[in-house]
Amino acid sequence: MAILLYTLLFLIIYIIGIVAWNFFRIYRRLRKATKQFRDFGTQQNGSAYGYQTGQEHDYRSSSANSRTTTQTGDVIEDRRTEDKINRKIFTQEEGEYVDFEEVK
Repeated sequence: MAILLYTLLFLIIYIIGIVAWNFFRIYRRLRKATKQFRDFGTQQNGSAYGYQTGQEHDYRSSSANSRTTTQTGDVIEDRRTEDKINRKIFTQEEGEYVDFEEVK
């Protein structure tokens, strides 16, 4: 009888260990994904939280920085430089340009 109880106790502890290990693995994955997300935000905006920390960045000096508000209230910022805004997508050798006329 004692061997049966020790076996059940061992199985319960083993199952708890496996469950705890899986929770730890999920926690590590979520933490890694969160860190990657914050690092990406820092790379894109200068900060993961939408404000600049430490080193100040002035995007207005190097870009047009146009800000548009849509009808739904969303704000769209364009931080591209003037060169990127005015850049042609296709070169003359890649295709032909066609004048478009709207038919009513």
